Amino acid sequence: MSTSEPVHPPSSPPSTSPATGAGGPDFGGPAAPVPPRSRGRAHLLGAALAVLGSLIGFVVLTYAVGQTGPAEPIRPLVVLAAVLAGGVLGSVATWGARSAAAPAIAGGLWTLLGAAGMLPSQPLDPLIRALPDLADGVGTDAVVTYLLASGVVLAIGVTFLGLATAVSIARRRGRAWERTELRLSEGGAVTTPPRPRILSHLGAIVASLVGAVVTVVALDSFVTARLALALPLDHRDALVPLALLVIAAFVTAVTGAMSSLGPAVGGIVWLISVVTGVLDGELGLGAVSDAVAPVLTDLLDLAEPGAAFVNAGAAWSLALVLVGGAVGSHHARRGGRTTERQEQQFIQSQDEAWSDSPG
Repeated sequence: MSTSEPVHPPSSPPSTSPATGAGGPDFGGPAAPVPPRSRGRAHLLGAALAVLGSLIGFVVLTYAVGQTGPAEPIRPLVVLAAVLAGGVLGSVATWGARSAAAPAIAGGLWTLLGAAGMLPSQPLDPLIRALPDLADGVGTDAVVTYLLASGVVLAIGVTFLGLATAVSIARRRGRAWERTELRLSEGGAVTTPPRPRILSHLGAIVASLVGAVVTVVALDSFVTARLALALPLDHRDALVPLALLVIAAFVTAVTGAMSSLGPAVGGIVWLISVVTGVLDGELGLGAVSDAVAPVLTDLLDLAEPGAAFVNAGAAWSLALVLVGGAVGSHHARRGGRTTERQEQQFIQSQDEAWSDSPG
C-alpha cells in the first residue's frame, strides 16, 4: 500500500515592499514620521493677536496714565490697570515662540505711532481729537498726546522689534544646533557633550543689564527734557536721550537671540524700577533711576531726571513685554530644534521607503 505525503503549496518569497497600515508604512515604530505642520496658522493668529493686543494694551495704558497726577497718591486701581496693560502686551511677546509675526507687527504699530506722535507737525491730531473722554471726565486727547510725546510708545515699539529679531534668530539657531548634532551622530564621531552656552548667557545678561539701565535713565531724562522743560525735539538735551533710548531698548530686547536670560534680566531691571517707585509712593522710576541717573546725566550732560515722569505705569508694560519676550525666545529655540528633528525624521523615513520599495 502506497502512502502519499501531504502536498504543501510552494512558499512565496518574502515581500520587499513595506507593510502599510492606516498610518502609512510601518518601519517598526508606532507610526511613520509625518512632516511638520505648516506655521501659517501661527502667523495669522500672531498677526491678529498683535493688532488686538496692541489696541487693548494702548487703551488700558491710556486709562492708567489718565488717572495719574503729579500731586496724587498712587491708587491700586492705577497699578492694576498698568499691570493689565503690560500683561496683554507681554502675551503678544510670548507668542513669538510660535511666530515672530506677533512681536514684529506689534513693534511696527507701536513704533510708527510713537514716532508720528513726536513729530512737530502732529499728523495724528485729527484722530486724537475724535477720541471719547475717559472716565471721570479726563480728556483722552490730552492723555494720548502726552503719552505719545513721552517716548514710552516708541520705546515699547522698539522693544517689540528687538524681540521679533531675537525670536527669529533663536529659532534658526535651534535648527542649526539640531542639524549639527545629527551630522555628528551620523558621521560616527565620538560623542561629546554639547558646547556649554555659558558665554552666551553671560554676554546676554551683561548686555541686557547695561541696556535696560540706560533705557530707564534715557527715558526719564527724555521725559524731563520734553515735558517738564518743554525743549524742542531737535534740542541736544532731548535728542541725545532719545537716541540712547532707541538703541538701548533694541539692544536689551535683541539679547534674546543669544539667551533668554537677556530680556529676562532687562524685565527684572524695569520691575525693580517701577516696584521701588510704587513702594516709595513716587511716580518716578525708583531705585534704578535714582542710583544711575546722576552718573549718566553728568557723563553725557543730559537733563537731570525729576518728577516729570508721571506715567510710571508705562514701565510695567516695558517690564512685562521683556519678560514675555524671554519666554518667547526660550521656546522659539526649542521649537526650532523640534521642527528640524521632525523634518529630518520625515526625510529619513521617505529615504527608507524608497530604498525598500521593489524595482
